[in-house]
Amino acid sequence: MITKYEIDFLSVKDADAILIHFVDDVYGERIIAIDAGRYSDGDIVSSFVEKYYKRNYIDIAVCTHCDDDHYGGFVKIIEEQIKYPVTGFKINSLWVNDPGAFVEASDVKYYRSNANVKIEARSVYTLYDGKNLLELAKQAKVPMRDVFSFGGAPWSVYNGAVEILGPTLSYYKTLVPNLRHALEPYKSDEDISDDTSMEYGNCISPKLDAVGDDTSTHNQSSAIIMFSPGDGNKFIFMGDAGRDAFNNMLGSDRNKMQNALVLKVPHHGSKYNMDSTMINFINPTIAVVSAESTEKYFSPLVKNALKRKGVFVYSTMNSGHLWYNHGFEERVGYTSADIM
Repeated sequence: MITKYEIDFLSVKDADAILIHFVDDVYGERIIAIDAGRYSDGDIVSSFVEKYYKRNYIDIAVCTHCDDDHYGGFVKIIEEQIKYPVTGFKINSLWVNDPGAFVEASDVKYYRSNANVKIEARSVYTLYDGKNLLELAKQAKVPMRDVFSFGGAPWSVYNGAVEILGPTLSYYKTLVPNLRHALEPYKSDEDISDDTSMEYGNCISPKLDAVGDDTSTHNQSSAIIMFSPGDGNKFIFMGDAGRDAFNNMLGSDRNKMQNALVLKVPHHGSKYNMDSTMINFINPTIAVVSAESTEKYFSPLVKNALKRKGVFVYSTMNSGHLWYNHGFEERVGYTSADIM
């Protein structure tokens, strides 16, 4: 049973870095990171854990998808782990989807070698200077595992407190050939949409609904994570997933998102990643947006639609680091965050 927990949404501009810290009477004290911002943000994440949690490790690092504003910080942390294997900050386990494991030369045009197509697929985790997250994790001997929901028996740890709700493996496989422009997929007529019948509610914002979906396969491939500490509260972290990702979740997983206490709004509040259907269905009490400004991603359409639904909206843009606390001592210098 989880006796106390805290969730920190770190202020890393238009990037994501989220920490879950909890104490369980069976598993003890645990720290989970969901993304770690860009490369330079890796130091922010590790310093924060050392300062506030008094630990020099992360038990599970979850990389939601292959954009450097989500995985870059993990590259920096693992680099330090390689440099200082005994005394340095550590990641004990990395949850990340390896696109090279789910694509063959027959899936894409212009490639005859499976080895070459896998190298190209894995390059989505390579930073501008050539550092690759997957290669570094192997070098550091950090255990890695996939981040999929398999329906009926989704991946979960700590007695189900941390659970993967999406994507399914079958949906992810359809996205892999498009994760780099160098891979051009053959067309498929297969219908992969989930046909589960649900009541979604009414339109909150016609303008938002008319915008259309995010065209980035990187974003749609995002892992969707739920933290449920056992007190009836649910915390949903969607990475940069969009409407197609939401629609291609298994109905049994998607239903678990309903009436969430806290929703980490996908893609920094972009108008291309949420609509009335999603807001009505998830029906969160609180929405958190990691953003730098409304001039880049965070759309007033999203903010206003959430507020119209009665959701309390908070953003790192306004308040800096955001902290949800249940059971831990108050922190010096922390005050109530401003609602948008």
